[in-house]
Amino acid sequence: MKNTARGSNATVGGGWDNTASSNYATVGGGRKNTASGFAATVGGGGFNTASDSAATVGGGYQNTARGDAATVGGGVENTASGKAATVSGGWNNTASGSDATVGGGALDTASGVAATVGGGRENTASGDFATVGGGRKNTAIGYAATVGGGYENTASGWAATVGGGVNNTASGVGATVGGGGGNTASDTSATVGGGEQNTARGDAATVGGGYENTASGDFSVVPGGASNTANGDYNLVFGENVDPSVTETHRVYFFGDGTSSNPSGFLVINRLDGDHPIHVGTDSTNGNGAHLTAGGTWTNGSSRSFKERFVQYRPAEVLEKIRQLPVEGYFYKGTEEYHITPMAEDFYRLFGTGVHEIIETDSTGQLVRRPNPEVDKYLAASDVAGVALLGVKALDERMSTLGPQNSALEQRLEQLHQENQQIKQENQHLQQRIEVLQQQNGRLQQQLEQVMERLALVEAQLQQGGSTAGENAWLGRAFRTRPTAQW
Repeated sequence: MKNTARGSNATVGGGWDNTASSNYATVGGGRKNTASGFAATVGGGGFNTASDSAATVGGGYQNTARGDAATVGGGVENTASGKAATVSGGWNNTASGSDATVGGGALDTASGVAATVGGGRENTASGDFATVGGGRKNTAIGYAATVGGGYENTASGWAATVGGGVNNTASGVGATVGGGGGNTASDTSATVGGGEQNTARGDAATVGGGYENTASGDFSVVPGGASNTANGDYNLVFGENVDPSVTETHRVYFFGDGTSSNPSGFLVINRLDGDHPIHVGTDSTNGNGAHLTAGGTWTNGSSRSFKERFVQYRPAEVLEKIRQLPVEGYFYKGTEEYHITPMAEDFYRLFGTGVHEIIETDSTGQLVRRPNPEVDKYLAASDVAGVALLGVKALDERMSTLGPQNSALEQRLEQLHQENQQIKQENQHLQQRIEVLQQQNGRLQQQLEQVMERLALVEAQLQQGGSTAGENAWLGRAFRTRPTAQW
């Protein structure tokens, strides 16, 4: 059959049954191709159509470019229907949004403004400026949403991203799922790095990976593990089945409570083996192996092999400094936390303990030392214990000195006790003598009173001149019968 060029300046270069029906339209060749739009072009192939202004079909079979400046590079049954839309090739792909692009693949659709599907199969970029890089059955629905690839992933939030994987969903604004399977980032700026069945549904919440983890608090983080939940804002949770019973904010939970479903773990810092719930360092540069025991006691590295530049103290001198050391009760500022300790400044002034210099690396990578400006602000319990032990030794020395003196004093005390007992006995004897004398004195007093009465009677009789010798005979008898004192 004949080719037809019926528009002004229309061109059909060759082929069979091709039509260039609009001004400046061009069909290069092929079979049954049609360039019906102004300045439309079909390069070749078969049954291709460029039906809008400046539309182009490079070749292939049954491709259609029907939007202004739309382009189909080739392939089979592809359609570029949006203004300036492009389908590079592939099969049964559609670019229906303005400036939309499908790079290739099969059954892919870019329907949003400037949406892009790079390739793959059955992918859809329906949001404006949305992108699906490839894979199968992926969907970028939100504005500027992106799915890099994988299978059945969905980026439905504004500027949301799914990097790949299977059945992942990023539905929050700016949410991201890096990959994995069955993961969901459903809130603003929420992120799931990967893993399986993980969910980040708090604002800016993050799950790094693992299995069935949930970050539901705003700005909360689960780095990984399994079945962990960060349910409070700004919380960090890691381990296995760690699900805090409270939703308090700004907490860090490492490992569980030690039950069969919530196993506990060890926190190992600056070393490659951990033997305790918290285990820190290997030498004097990074912690010296200090650790928290399973029973809950903090234990410092204190081996002589860890130490140098030893200093000896005279216990008596230390005891004198202890006398000068204030010890006070106090509350930490803004709390109801009460303690009784020395103050760090006083302790440093008297004993000089603490980190005097800080060793660090400068911008050139060299180790440098600088004075520690806060050396007198902190106090180690081991220093307090060491000073207390020196004080005990000083008191022990003093007790050793006082021992002989104490023995002599005890002997003297016993001697005084015996002398006191003797004095008590003599005093009791004197008391008995006094009681006898008091009784005799009482009888003499009575007799004296009788004599005085008689004398008064005699004196009265003498004054009257009627007394006789017989009448006064009683007086002599009274004196002759006076008892003699018994001693």
